[in-house]
Amino acid sequence: MREIPLVISLLFATQCYEPMDSSALGCHPVDPTCDSDDDGVLNGEDDFPEDPRCSTRNEENCTACGDACSNSERCGDEGCVVPCAGRDCGEDGFGGSCGSCDAGSLCDVNGKCVVPCATRECGDDGFGGSCGSCQADARCNEQGRCFDPCAGKECGDDGFDGSCGTCQTGYRCDSEGKCFDPCAGMSCGDDGFGGSCGSCPTGLNCDNSGKCVDCIDKYCGDDGFGGSCGTCQAGLRCSAQGTCFDPCAGRECGDDNYGGSCGTCGTSGTYLCQDYLCRVDERVWVDSATDLVWQNSSLDKVIDSWLPTIAIFYCGENAAALPGSGWRLPTIDELRSLIRGCVFTTTGGTCGVTDSCLSYYSTCDNGCDSCESEKGPSEGCYWDEDLKGDCSWYASSSLLEDYSSPTPAWVVNFADGSVTYCGREGICYDSNVRCVRNGP
Repeated sequence: MREIPLVISLLFATQCYEPMDSSALGCHPVDPTCDSDDDGVLNGEDDFPEDPRCSTRNEENCTACGDACSNSERCGDEGCVVPCAGRDCGEDGFGGSCGSCDAGSLCDVNGKCVVPCATRECGDDGFGGSCGSCQADARCNEQGRCFDPCAGKECGDDGFDGSCGTCQTGYRCDSEGKCFDPCAGMSCGDDGFGGSCGSCPTGLNCDNSGKCVDCIDKYCGDDGFGGSCGTCQAGLRCSAQGTCFDPCAGRECGDDNYGGSCGTCGTSGTYLCQDYLCRVDERVWVDSATDLVWQNSSLDKVIDSWLPTIAIFYCGENAAALPGSGWRLPTIDELRSLIRGCVFTTTGGTCGVTDSCLSYYSTCDNGCDSCESEKGPSEGCYWDEDLKGDCSWYASSSLLEDYSSPTPAWVVNFADGSVTYCGREGICYDSNVRCVRNGP
């Protein structure tokens, strides 16, 4: 037998039925969560039957433990409430009234006075009446406004189980309510509405456009009867088999073989049209890092770098007949931009010789150490692998400042990546030339 739980239950019930402390409204003096009748309501009216306040509900004892309502409140199902709070009219819920509306107004479900048809001219007024009706062929929308459901339409459903009209024989009604001829411009084939636009004479066939032609599997060109199987859209050509194709597919430039062009490779001369593709002229090389266009071979003969005027004239007059215009002898900054693999003299390296630092009596050439000879990334040269030419000294147009005449030029030795000036310790009396211009 479960004697122990029974004893506990009896003790709990005894505690729950003790008389209330009149000074503690709204809670039990021993157990504030008392539910002696197991109805799920804590401190309910039936949990304290010995307290008269818990068995009588009125304005003086509205809640379970006797809370009183104020003068403006009434005791409702949820406790004390103000009867007409937020309401201007209608019942107050306690057998009284919250007021009445002026003539022409009615009280809605929210206790507000409204003019039923203030913004409506048709349809229900919301109170069992009507705001009016529309003229013949007009309909009332959800906003209570009359409108013509067939405005701009000549056929089809009006959306209110009526019709906006029918089309003449042979015509169809489209989604916009307009009548149209589904066989316009056609002499055969399906009209798209389960009907037919006609059939072709013996020996001819109906193509996709509804034309009678002898054009089986053909979409363009002659139909063999003095007519056409169709034309191709702009830019396309008709093959001998009667199919349309792009004559420039896979081509960037050159003739399209039909008297037209597939494009050009620009006017700078950097690119040539070869096998219908734009390719860099073999006489030049474009540096993608600087967008400069370089001569991709050196002079057949070297020049005396103590007199760079010859090299400047050679490039400026384009003696090598290179494509494009604006050729010049590069500055030392431009020439250094060709160096690859030598950390001392590449652009941004430790070497201080730049277009703005060319002095003989300064420390410009500090940090311009050479790298290991003939160990560059391009067959031993310290330049890009796509460059050609003699892997040795190349002259710049930048002259050594603060130096007695004749003034030598700053040069780069691409065999070891070094930057120096001609005449220093008897070196580089002869240098190569590589012209440059802006690109592409």
